[in-house]
Amino acid sequence: MHGLTFVKPGGETVKVLFFPTKAIAKAYLEMLMEDFSNLGYTIKYGERDGKIYLNIADKVLIVGD
Repeated sequence: MHGLTFVKPGGETVKVLFFPTKAIAKAYLEMLMEDFSNLGYTIKYGERDGKIYLNIADKVLIVGD
């Protein structure tokens, strides 16, 4: 299983979503990136240690593995 973990700036895990494949998890993360960008939020996207991450306006971090 692959998933996305939503983390508050203090390090508290808010929610974890699970997906059957890494491709679906990455597609969902990219959809979130596009949606939040269209809403005017500052988005930072990157990869580190084999995981992808999306930082939304320094308010929530989404980590995908």
